[in-house]
Amino acid sequence: MLEKTDQGKWTVDSGFDIILTDANKVRIAVGVEGFNVPMDFTPDEAREIADEILVAIEETEGSQPDSASEIENDIGSEIDLEKLLECAAAEEVRAGLGINPTNWNAVRMTFYLNDFVLPLEYPPDIALDIVRKLLATARQAEAG
Repeated sequence: MLEKTDQGKWTVDSGFDIILTDANKVRIAVGVEGFNVPMDFTPDEAREIADEILVAIEETEGSQPDSASEIENDIGSEIDLEKLLECAAAEEVRAGLGINPTNWNAVRMTFYLNDFVLPLEYPPDIALDIVRKLLATARQAEAG
């Protein structure tokens, strides 16, 4: 649900799912305000993503933010939600994925949707669950 915070910033109802496609690919479907943007990967590409997440988990161990401003600076710029939703509705979204640790013991999966950036952050235990799901789906894809 699209809502404004007390600070006047928009929040986005977002998330993603990992599924096996009919073409034996690993799909990460990014959801933004009810629209899904699919990104399909080969099993090997899914394993590479899992490896990147594991590296990010290792780099987060024990790190905590020094200040609120450090968190604010690490979040990145706001996205134009209206424009993003228009693109998603028209199915004109080019998607990409970046993975890195944050400064406060979390793994950020950054989804690049056209010119927009959607950062989703997960504590290490949830990121490890994502790795398991990616690897299990990659094995399913290979098994056909």
